[in-house]
Formats: sequence, structure tokens, C-alpha cells
Amino acid sequence: MASPDNTGGTDITPGACGRGLVVINTDYQSTNVSLVSMDGDVLSASFLSSASTPAGLSAPLGGDVVVPTYRPEGDAVVLLDRYPASVLTWVDVRSGNPSGQMSVATGFAANPRDYLQLSPSKAYVTRYDPNLDPGREAFDEGSDIVVVDPATRTLQGRVPLYSAMQDAPAGYYPRPDRLLPVGSDVAVLLGGYSHDFVSSVPSRVARLDPAQDSVEGVVVLEGMHGCTAMALSPSGQEVAVTCSGEFAGDSVATLAESGIVLMSVRDEWGERRRFPAAKFGMGPMGGAVAYASDTRLVFTTLGEFDEAGAVRREDALVVVDTDSGDFEVVLRSEGKPFTLGDVRCAPACGVCFVADAQRSGGVVHRYEVDAGGNLGQPREIVVDRAIGLPPRNLGWF
Repeated sequence: MASPDNTGGTDITPGACGRGLVVINTDYQSTNVSLVSMDGDVLSASFLSSASTPAGLSAPLGGDVVVPTYRPEGDAVVLLDRYPASVLTWVDVRSGNPSGQMSVATGFAANPRDYLQLSPSKAYVTRYDPNLDPGREAFDEGSDIVVVDPATRTLQGRVPLYSAMQDAPAGYYPRPDRLLPVGSDVAVLLGGYSHDFVSSVPSRVARLDPAQDSVEGVVVLEGMHGCTAMALSPSGQEVAVTCSGEFAGDSVATLAESGIVLMSVRDEWGERRRFPAAKFGMGPMGGAVAYASDTRLVFTTLGEFDEAGAVRREDALVVVDTDSGDFEVVLRSEGKPFTLGDVRCAPACGVCFVADAQRSGGVVHRYEVDAGGNLGQPREIVVDRAIGLPPRNLGWF
């Protein structure tokens, strides 16, 4: 990858939905981070990249970088360099310079998946992978949540999650992924995989009490496997989870265990409704979901190659009315599966963004969203012209 100069940060003023969008452009070997305004203007095409070596960046970015599901407060963009680096990086929004880094590895490749800031001095980080030889360092068990202090960039504790797996046979790990604040609680999505990922148990959502750093309850998503995406409704009363199904060592997930589960998260958490993937007549659910309104859900489905490598099915971007069940396909991938990426919506600001790694060499689609959650015509935004890596992961800053 070429090493052009970084394009710095931005002094844009935060609005009701924050400053804008963080775009992770990657080929899974190198990464370039871009910033885009809520209006769709590119604020910084190369905010930080794998080629960057500014002061404060002791560990350069790898190729497996994501941003938090929920926007952190403050003036830093938080990046999670997942596997094998297991490093968190804070980057100053205005200057584009790293303000600090920390490892959450504790002696093994922990694979951090999400970051949720609870206060200026406390945040949760999900560590997806287990440590098969623990006991050598503090907090080194893995497949857990670690408590970090963002101010000092230090590990402060650990939240074990095995109590949420009590109904599962031995040999299955929690595999925590997405984190969301739900009132005074925290929801964490658990994948429930074996060590080799060949088999899984039903995914589940654990309810955490951040005051006690403890698991207070769990909702098992019976029949749903491989759940990887989670979103909170604008009202804060519902959580949507999308599940890709079982892969069992194959590259194609099973449709029967794939779908969308809607959970009520009022006083008692529990399943309200589900939509099996087969309802939509396409592939299994992808790894992205967002609310365009309290009753309009935006998500992706996965395409497929046949045995000869030809395209059997494209990815799709779908919007479903969660009351009526009516749905529409608003976008398909351009000639190649596994290229529609993350989806982010800000209903309060009337906008949704979708990453597309294939079309026009890689773009972010921006949709205007009306009060009913209906998506208008997309506008294509090229965020990275210099390095040319395709956009895949999105987050707010």
C-alpha cells in the first residue's frame, strides 16, 4: 500500500447525532480510516491508515479494524484492531493524531469486537476468543468482557460470561460480540461457538448490570445461530438481532437457523417477534442491521458463489416493516457477493449509510430517511480516492 500523507482531523461541531460517520476502508490486510459528515461530505479521506506512523502510534493498524457499535462520548475516534493485534487506539478528532493505545490481549490473541464507554473512566470491551491456557496473567481467561479505564488506558477488571451458557453443553464458549446500552443496563450479544467454530449452540443476549459488573439475565434465541449484529430502536424499547445461521465448516450458512429476532427490553426482556430468513426469499442474514424508525428495520442478506465460483446470488439491502412484516429490497450488490457491508442509521437526523465494497470501486451510499423510516434514492460517496481501499465497516463519531 502506498503511504500518502494523512489528511488530518476535522473541527466540525457535533450535532444531535454527533459529528458524522467513521468509515473503515480495508482489504483485510491494510486499513484506511475516513471521516464523512452527516450531509455526506468527506471531511478527511485518510484520517489514519496502516501506513501511518505518527507520534503516539506504537502499534500500526492492521487489516482487521472496526469501530464501536455505539458512539463514544468525547473528542476521540476509538478503533479496535481485532485479530491478532488485540489493540485499542484513541485518535483525536481535530488533529487526527493518536492520543493513546492499549492492548487487551493479556498474553493471548483476544480478538476485541466492541467497545462501549460507560463513563469518562469506565468502558467495556468484548473479547471474542478464549484463552486455552489461562492463569499466567491477570484477567487472561478470555471470551469475556474486560473493564478498561479510557482515561488511563488500563485494565481494571473482568466480567465473566459463562453463567449465560449454563444451558449449553461443555465445550461451547460465550464468544461476546456487540454491546449496547439499554437504559441502566447493557446488552451483550453472545455467539455460542465451539473452539473450532464447527458447531454452535443458539445465540443469546445477556443482560448486564454495569454497576455490579455482573450478568443479571439471559435471553436464549432458540433456533437462531451465528448472530452477529444488534441494534437498539430509537425509542430504546426494542433490540433487533440478526443471525446468519450455522456454517459448520462451510462457507454457506444454513437458512433454517438464520433470521431476525426482535426483543422487548422494557422491564422484562424477552422475544417479541421473529422473521425467519426464508421469509425474504434471499440468502441468510448478513452482519448489519439498523433502525430507520421504530418500525422500519434495515439489514443485509448474504449472497453466494456456486461450486465453480460463479455468482449464484447477490447480497441485498432490505427494509422490513416490523409491524406488518412487509419488506422491500432497496439495493443489491454489483455482480459480486459479500461486498455490501455495514449499515448505520440516525433516525433523529433522517439519514442511513451503507458500505458497498464493489460498486464504482467502493462507495458509501447515503439515504435520506423520512419520518416514517422510508429510504429515498441513494447518493454514492467515494470516501477514499488516494489509497483505494473498499469501505466495509461504519461507525459514528
